[in-house]
Amino acid sequence: MTRRIISWIAIAATAAPFAFLILGAMSDSESIARLDFSQASLSNLNANLEGIADAGILQAMTNTLAICIPMVLLQCASSVLAAYAFAFFDFKRKRLLYTLIIGSYLIPAVATLLPLYFVMTAAGLKGSPAGILLPFALYSPYAVALLRERFEAVPREILDQARIDGLGSWSLLIRVVLPISKSFVTLLAVITFISTWNAYLWPRLIAGTEWPTITVAIAGLQSQYDSHWNLVLSAALLAVIPALIAFALSRRNLVRNPLAEIEI
Repeated sequence: MTRRIISWIAIAATAAPFAFLILGAMSDSESIARLDFSQASLSNLNANLEGIADAGILQAMTNTLAICIPMVLLQCASSVLAAYAFAFFDFKRKRLLYTLIIGSYLIPAVATLLPLYFVMTAAGLKGSPAGILLPFALYSPYAVALLRERFEAVPREILDQARIDGLGSWSLLIRVVLPISKSFVTLLAVITFISTWNAYLWPRLIAGTEWPTITVAIAGLQSQYDSHWNLVLSAALLAVIPALIAFALSRRNLVRNPLAEIEI
């Protein structure tokens, strides 16, 4: 009984912000200020969506997708290759290099923003999508550590059988290691997509309003004298959709049998 009560409380705590988001998107600004959602309606939602379209939110979503897709592809590819090297190859200073990569994860992200800003500005990338993308596209200590641990857990008998059958390093990665680790790679892709989609500080610093991402555009809906909460909540509701779609599309891979797709 206690577990059921705790479960319902957890569900309510999770659902309440989404309910507020939906009701707020269907209300006007004055009703939201009074926390009165009795006048929530689809007509208000349509009006709010028209308002955020005029404010450039749809273009900001397109800009953000233009960053998220290459970020996911590049970060997953580089992390898979690095993790594979650390898991299966021996080379000089391997342990030291891995320690430095993982140690860099302990450096607060805020501490690196100013140096990165000066580097990107000097390279002429301020106000461009490349300025947002390049500093983080090929480097993720968290991803390397996650995938390395997964790769090292691949059953050795499967690897030995694959080598006996004549698979080289590339074939071993593509036909054995990646299919077994597909759920982890999918998890990494979802985490990368959502974190890039939700990023605010770095896109605001390096690109600002010249190339606004969705978070920067939503923040821009609020002015010094008027918060426009109906537009903010409508834009936030719209911004949640791509993340939900990404999770829905990846859900099957997250729960799939890791040994089901090996072809040797």
